[in-house]
Order: sequence, then structure tokens, then C-alpha cells
Amino acid sequence: MSYVYLLAGDEHEHELALAEAVALAGAVPRGDKLVEADSEIDIARTGYVACGIELLANGTDAEGAAAVLRTRDLASDEFGIEVRRIPRGLRVHRREIATALADAIAGGPNLDEPKERFLAFVTGEGVWFGRALERGEPEWQRFAEKLHDCSSALPSQAARAICNLFVRGGERVVDPCCGSGTLLIHAASLGAHVTGFDINQKMMWATNKNLAHFGFGPAATVGD
Repeated sequence: MSYVYLLAGDEHEHELALAEAVALAGAVPRGDKLVEADSEIDIARTGYVACGIELLANGTDAEGAAAVLRTRDLASDEFGIEVRRIPRGLRVHRREIATALADAIAGGPNLDEPKERFLAFVTGEGVWFGRALERGEPEWQRFAEKLHDCSSALPSQAARAICNLFVRGGERVVDPCCGSGTLLIHAASLGAHVTGFDINQKMMWATNKNLAHFGFGPAATVGD
């Protein structure tokens, strides 16, 4: 079984987004924003995976993907199909693509309240179609709402991706210049044992307040 994921972030964040997907699932690039992997990623726990599908069919265009889909004898009642253009300004007719794919599925669509959601990624090179994966609220967004912050703090989205590159549950993570604790919060949420140091006592205080706000114990002390 294969999965295809759409990466978020701008061009300056792409290398980090790709590295995160590779670290989590050994993902392989399928264009500027798409990656393919053999395992499912918990999207809510990532920094830069926007959404994903369990891949059912792909082709150079909608008709090609639909032809592959017909060989799978896919049946679904009250389904919906969302078409994502990559990039957003790509000049394709989303309704025509959705119709071509829907015609390859046995059953009827429900555009208002679908019981099953399908997603098609459309690029200049092809169409990838599959069942939409559940994502939930991204954890990095929740952890962005710290009680105390500073102008030089690492963005929460990037901090989550960096932690996904290196942090494993049960390991010790030390941040020698922890600031307001962004990296420590994300590492702790991934099950690491965290310790932070900062030369500024106010930053140490802010880190421990932020950790407590998200249900983690104090971990920062003053240190050079």
C-alpha cells in the first residue's frame, strides 16, 4: 500500500518539510510538493504535512487515473471528491477531473455531506487519487499558543519538524539556549525527557510557565 502526501510551507521551508517526511516515512519526492511513502504518517503530529491519501490510482491525466481506478472495482455510496491543484494556479478544470474520477466509482456522490472523502492531487505531471487520510488539528498550531514568547523564538511549525527529525520517545533532549521553550515543548510532546538552560532568568521562568501551560513539568534552569 502506498500513501501520497502534500507538503505545506513556502520554498524556503521546502527542504525542511521534505526532510521531515523522509525521516517519518522514508518518503520519496513526486514533484515540488508531493511525496510518496509506503507507510501512513500521523499528519496531526507533523509540522509540514498538510494532507494525504491512501493511493488508489494515478495517471498522467484524469482519464488515465480513472482507467486505473476502474480496474480496482471501487464502490462507495455518498462519497465526495476534492481536487487539489499543485501549484494552486495550475490551469485545470477541477470539476471535469472530479467527474472523470467519480464515473470510475460504483455508487453515488454526496457533495453536501459525504460519508467517504476522496482526494485528487493534480500537478503538471499527473494525477494522484485516493482516500483522504484523517488529519485532526495540527499539534504545532496548539503549541504555538504559548503564554510567553519572544521575537527571536523559533516558529512552532519549524520546531515540530526539527523535533520529528531527531527526537524519539524516552530520549534525553537538551536545549542549551532554550529561550521561551519552543523546542522543549515539542520534544516533550513527543515523549522525550527534556532539559533547558538559558542565561536569562526571565527566559527560564517563561519556559517553565509555557511547559506547565501544556501540561509538562518544569525543565529549565539558569545556566551559561
